[in-house]
Amino acid sequence: MQNTVVIKRDGRKEQFDFNKILKHLKESVKDLSGVDYNDIIANLKLRMKPEMTSEEIQKALIQSAVDLISKDTSNYQYVAARLQLQDLYKRLYNGNPNLTYEDLIKRIENKYYSDDILKSYSKEEIEELLKIIDYSKDLKYTYAGLYQMLKKYLVKRDGEVIESPQEANFLIPLYNFK
Repeated sequence: MQNTVVIKRDGRKEQFDFNKILKHLKESVKDLSGVDYNDIIANLKLRMKPEMTSEEIQKALIQSAVDLISKDTSNYQYVAARLQLQDLYKRLYNGNPNLTYEDLIKRIENKYYSDDILKSYSKEEIEELLKIIDYSKDLKYTYAGLYQMLKKYLVKRDGEVIESPQEANFLIPLYNFK
């Protein structure tokens, strides 16, 4: 793994940094019993190639956790989901999920969402409501549950998911109860 070159999302190349993986793994196993990030690392080592994109490494990490899910080690389903969420948050928000009014307007302008809520709610009301989004609730998803959300229910453009589960849970009532 130490000789792996990573191709970053912006195209830059850099040497693989094991400490970054370790940080994400420790975050992913936090407060979960019966999981060991060292087992995921052992699986990851089998998947590493001399040159990989950041996305490929993240997918390999996710699959390494998925492969450990069993009846006796069911908490790996939460680890895999958390790793999947890290990937989603990285793509949407550079790692720190936080939907702003400006983000919402941009999505409406890009025709990802209807402008109907702008006719029913003021900017101030929407900004106040945005404060209630609790991204920590995404951590309750199992890998299978999150996979279903990503594949079937979340808004996509050009094959890419453009919202988090909590953002969808936030927006659905706004559109339904306008």
